[in-house]
Amino acid sequence: MSQPPDPLPGHLSEKSRRWLALSAQDRLELALALLGRPDRRKDGMGVLNRLFPDAPESMKSTAVFHLYSEAPRAAIDFLAEVELSLRDPDPYFSAGMAVDLLYHLYNFIQFGVLVPRGVPDLLEVVAEVRQAIESGEKEDALANLEELRTKLAACQGQPDVLP
Repeated sequence: MSQPPDPLPGHLSEKSRRWLALSAQDRLELALALLGRPDRRKDGMGVLNRLFPDAPESMKSTAVFHLYSEAPRAAIDFLAEVELSLRDPDPYFSAGMAVDLLYHLYNFIQFGVLVPRGVPDLLEVVAEVRQAIESGEKEDALANLEELRTKLAACQGQPDVLP
């Protein structure tokens, strides 16, 4: 199978180039290897502990649940439903086919957006809000809350999670 043309010549990262070099069969084998892992959750937690040692355990546990446990199942379910919709569209074709997969991917993206920014950064803003409220500085508190809302609003355009 030939490679698709580079949509932005010279703009792809080395990681993206390596990914594009994989054949569909290579990608399927990787997916099957993931599904065949005896303990994806444990392996995933090991990865997140190595990458984000200071992240709260509750955040890492949630990310592991969504990315390593449920997203692979939801992706298989989605692909199966897409195939079924081709075979028998009436009962199977629905935008709802993607909802479960999108739910897990969205939650993982939230983790990817929040953790690199760092919980300490978010906690600093919360501390500033608290201080402003205790000091009776309503405008400062509202400004800090808006800053916090902006940091947490991953839905404002595509999140910057790609290397």
